[in-house]
Amino acid sequence: CTCELVRNLFDLALQHRLDFLDGLALSNTCDVSRRLYDNWNAYVKQVPVYLINNPQSLSSDSNRDYFITELVAFRWRMEELSGQRITDDALHEAIGLYNETRSLLTQLYETRKSDTPGITGDEALEACMAAILMAKHEANPLLRALLDEVRQREMPDTFGPRILVTGSMIDHPALIRMIEEEGGQVVTEDLCTTSRYFRDLVVPNTDPMEAIYRALNKRVLCACTHPLEARLDRLAELVDAFRVDAVINFNL
Repeated sequence: CTCELVRNLFDLALQHRLDFLDGLALSNTCDVSRRLYDNWNAYVKQVPVYLINNPQSLSSDSNRDYFITELVAFRWRMEELSGQRITDDALHEAIGLYNETRSLLTQLYETRKSDTPGITGDEALEACMAAILMAKHEANPLLRALLDEVRQREMPDTFGPRILVTGSMIDHPALIRMIEEEGGQVVTEDLCTTSRYFRDLVVPNTDPMEAIYRALNKRVLCACTHPLEARLDRLAELVDAFRVDAVINFNL
């Protein structure tokens, strides 16, 4: 048994539709992801794969040494793959760019708190997915332009229930578009592909690896790596902030 996300990714690789990749990095999130790493090594020879063996228990400082060791090992692997040294200065610059992306996405989502949001749920998901996949120095100017456009839009009055969609990840807008076509307003999401991606900034530190560790360790992600209470508190915050009438939970 496996989820469609991993199954479809592996299918694409077997069909050689991912041969343009120089490498694939996976995180240690679940049994299925770990088995994808094993199967990829066995059957997808054209694209090297690396598993970041992150701790299964986050939000605790007790995992610091282990997690940083794994992050440093991944840094070495990326240097080996790229043939370039990854300096602390380069990491500081990347942290700044990614923080700018997160800030812009946060501002975009803030506009959805209004009675008539200037952006639909499916548009917001597509903007998030584009920002995740694009190089940040290219994505950030486009996000600023989108923000300007959204703030100037005149949207028709909407009267449907304000919906929050939660789950692990959604990378295609079909489900959200269906909800909106049936009269609901998807005003926010709690997904790894939307608000969980941009909610927390990386706090600068003289050691960029320490800064990255701190950010990754505190992010409230899937229930398999965080206490349930943290997830529920986050959902309650979103329900209040976006005046949500109903929550839809989507399971892979």
